[in-house]
Order: sequence, then structure tokens, then C-alpha cells
Amino acid sequence: MNIRSDLTWSFTLEIAVLLTALGVVAYWGSRSIIETQVSEAAVVGLTQTDRNLATIVGGASDLSLFLISNRNMRQLLASPGPDRGLPQDQLATLTEDLANLAGSKAAVLSINVYGDNGLQYETAGPSVVREGQLPGGWESRVPLDGTAVLTPTYKRDYQTLGPRNVISFCRRLIDVNHLTRGLGLIRIDLAEDAVAALYKGASLGQTGAVFITDGRGRVISHADKVLLGQDLSQDPVFADVFTRPGDGYGRVKSAGVELLVASHRSPARDQVFVSVVPFRELTQSADRAGLLLLAVLSAALVLAFLVVRAIAQRITDPIPALIARMRLVEEGDLDARVAVKSKNELGTLGDSFNRMTGKLKTLIDEVYTSQIVRREAELKALQAQINPHFLYNTLDVIYWTARMENAPKTAEVVQALAKLFKLGLNHGEEFTTVGREVEHLASYLVIQRVRFDHPPEVTVDVDPGLFPCVTPKLLLQPLVENAFVHGIADLDRPAWIKVTGRGETRDGEVIVFCVEDNGVGMTDQRRVQVLSSDVGARDSYGIKNVDESLKLFFGREFGLSIESSLGRGTKVTLVLPRTTVRPPEALR
Repeated sequence: MNIRSDLTWSFTLEIAVLLTALGVVAYWGSRSIIETQVSEAAVVGLTQTDRNLATIVGGASDLSLFLISNRNMRQLLASPGPDRGLPQDQLATLTEDLANLAGSKAAVLSINVYGDNGLQYETAGPSVVREGQLPGGWESRVPLDGTAVLTPTYKRDYQTLGPRNVISFCRRLIDVNHLTRGLGLIRIDLAEDAVAALYKGASLGQTGAVFITDGRGRVISHADKVLLGQDLSQDPVFADVFTRPGDGYGRVKSAGVELLVASHRSPARDQVFVSVVPFRELTQSADRAGLLLLAVLSAALVLAFLVVRAIAQRITDPIPALIARMRLVEEGDLDARVAVKSKNELGTLGDSFNRMTGKLKTLIDEVYTSQIVRREAELKALQAQINPHFLYNTLDVIYWTARMENAPKTAEVVQALAKLFKLGLNHGEEFTTVGREVEHLASYLVIQRVRFDHPPEVTVDVDPGLFPCVTPKLLLQPLVENAFVHGIADLDRPAWIKVTGRGETRDGEVIVFCVEDNGVGMTDQRRVQVLSSDVGARDSYGIKNVDESLKLFFGREFGLSIESSLGRGTKVTLVLPRTTVRPPEALR
């Protein structure tokens, strides 16, 4: 693939990513706005249904108040028996008034008055409650103080209307002249169909449903009459509806379908208004807009590809000529030149190429060859100076000289130093074994014991089974040196250092090394600084380098931790994987 194709496809890909990102943001932004608006509209619709139902209930309340304040009604109910109290003409007028009141409200099926004196008026004629529809003695649950209540939805059989689903508005009749005196009971039957008509047009989508329950989740009104009276409080779809204190909405998944469930809790009555609709029906407009947006973005991408291709072709036309001249130079023709026709970056590149080929012969003949020879000589000299064998041989001479001069301690130190250097250099390898690390530490301790008049007690207890395992070199010695220099150097009491190594299982087999001393310790602030990436090498005491090495070689889950407090010593713990294989290059 040439640079023209690279430019064309690179810029086209960038434009495609940008257009896709804009399209996704626009689509999901509009979809989110639509979902929010529709969800809030569902709650508003339920609130309006509540207001409409309040109008019906308010009408029934007005009828009951009219009956309570009607003088003829109070006189009739206050009479000793149902056959006495009003003249015949007034009784006929009262009967007519009740019939007119029942007919004045479309939702009212029947106005029923039951006097404590045995009087009984039913505008729709005698009726009975279907068995099991209402709990027995429900009339006794109507408050004696005149407070109105609504019954659950139930089925009542009327002599003139037949079986109907009704919600009854009930209120005790109180003598307004004697407020402690009850006169009877008013029951105004409201048609459940009239209540359902309030939310018939409020449902969203094609298969959405709106219904009304009481505060405990029992259905009061529903388009599906089979559900009347059923308890929905345990249905997982409505788990939040009946525990929610106010209005709200949310998403619920049922049978693989995502639903919008909105609810409104009536502040005036113990009722909850619920709307349920599949989300896919609410977002159809957003989906259509998304398809249109996809078509526009596709057309824009095709146009962008054509424009980018034309621009890339114009920019890259001089490149093939430059490539041809470069190939001539590769073949040894240093007289090749590029015809410069523009003053842009490609023209500058052509000028640079021409100057480069003009100087290349001189660089090869006069500079390059002589520089190579001199550099090789310098590298050989430097290599001789730093040759590890020269260092080992020199220390070996010192060792045998000390032996011949009867200086065994000096010989021991020199031998330990030679071994320390040899193991530390490790033939230039980054990794060694746990056994060699322990051997390297032992050589270091030989030297340290000579330095102290009263050497501290140092114990090294590493499981020999770990010796073949792979570890970065110079892992333990810097930590022990830190304990010597900064932990116990100025200690005025017997000092000790413990080094342990064990294998453990922590989400896999790991090696845990601990270097502990009874030295001066450090503060929490200092402990954090030692491991901080903001401190210098001198402040880190070598600990930071060990920690970074472990994380670099094995991953961030491995490394070093410090436990310390002033006057109580320090404990450094290292964790690395237990393996006999060097880590792959990808981790280093």
C-alpha cells in the first residue's frame, strides 16, 4: 500500500470515526431526550387522570352533602320509623330529587340511602353484592364522624341495571343539628366503566395499559376486567411502584421485554395510578430518526472519501519521483537529483535530498571511514578497561597476597568482594536465581561483619526449595544494606536483622521475602515518601528501585510493602511469582 492509499484510508477512517461518534451521540442523545419526555408525559397523564377521578369522587361527595343538608331527608331519617315523618307530597318530591340527582352524574349508577330507622331508598332498585366481592360487615367500617370512604371495586347485581362493576362512595349521615347523632348511611355507586373511561386515551403506545390500584396494590380499575381486585404488590414488574412515596418512573424487564412503568400516588386518596408500556413502542420515532441519520452519515462518508482521495493524489504526486531517485542512490548512483517544482514540505524534502547526495561521497571518503576506525579503537580500549575478568583477576591477586602476608581477614573480605562483584554483574543478565541471590547476600554480610566492632545478629532463613526459582538480581542486598545504614547503624542496643523467604499461595504460587530489623524505624509520612515516585534515588534507600523492578518485570500486583514505626524497627515484604522461567519481554 502506497502513501496515497495510506493518506486516503487514514483520513477516511478518521472522518468515519468522527461521523460515527457524532451520529451515536446524536442518536442516543435524542433517544434519551425522547425517553425522558415520554416518561414524564406518562406521569403527567396519570396525574391528570387522578384529577379527573377527583372530579367524579368530588361529584359524589357533593351529592352526599346535598342529601345531608336536605331538610326533607333529615326529617325523614329522624322519624321514629320508615312509615312516618313526611307528608306524601314531600316524600314524592324527595324521591324525584334523588332520581334527578342520580341522573345528573354520568358516573353514578345508583344513590342509596339507608336510615338507622329502617328507611331504605335505592334509585336503581334493589341490588345485592356478589358473594365474596366485599368483606362481611363492610358497612360498619364507614367512619361514624361522617368521613367519606371508597370501597374496592366489586360486582353488584341491580334489579334494573343488571350486574355491574362498581366503586361505592360511602358516608355516614350526621344530623347537622345534633352532630353526635347518626341518621343512617349514604352509598353512591360509581360505575367502574366510567372510571376506566378517564384513562382510556391516556395509555401510551399500541399495547400500553393504564390502571388504578389502592395503596396496597389491589386493582380498582383496569381495562382487563379479569384483573379487578387482584393484588399486584408482589408482581416484580411493580416492585418499586407501591414502595415509592411519590411520582416516578423506571425501566423493568419482563419476559425479555423492556417496559416503562410510570406511577402517580394520589395525594388526596389512597390510590396509585400506573402506566405500563413497552419501550420499543415509545422509541419508534427515535429509531426512524436514527435510520435517517445513518443514511445521511453514509452519504457524507462516501463524499468525504472522494474528497480525501483527490487531495491525497494532489499531495503525493511528487513522491514517486523522489522514491525513484532514492533507489538510484541505493544502487550507488550518488549523482541522482530530484527536480523541485514546489515550495512546500515535499519541495524542501527534495532540496534536502539533493544536498544529501552531494555531500554523501565526502562523508563516506573523508569522514565516515575514519570515524568508524577511531570508534572501534575507543570501544576496544573501553572494553579492556571494564573487562570483568580483569577485575576478578585483580581481586584474586589481592586475595593471594593477603594470604601470603598472613592477613586472613583481609583475604576473606577480598574474596567476598570478588564474589559479590561476580554475582552482582551476573554476566550482564537481568535475572538470576534465588540461590544466587542468597549467595550474593552472604558475601555482602561477610564484608559488613568486618565493619562492625560488635556485628549485629543477622539470620538468613530462605527455603532451599526456592533456590531454583527465577528472580531479578540485586533484590535482597539493597534491602539489607538499607537496614544496616538507616535502621541499626546508630542503635544504642543490641541489633538484629532477619531475612526470610517462603513460598505461599495468593491467587497463584508466589515467593514472599521479608527483611526485618529492630532499628530506629520511620514515621508513616516517611514510609509513604520512600515508596513515592516523587522522591530521588538518595531518599528512596534503594527500596523504590526494588519495588519498581518487581512491578516492571512481573506486573503491578507484585512489589514491595513496608511496615514501620518510630523506635520499633522496620519490616519490608516483597512478593513475586514463583517460577523457574524468565518473564516474557512483554512484561519488561
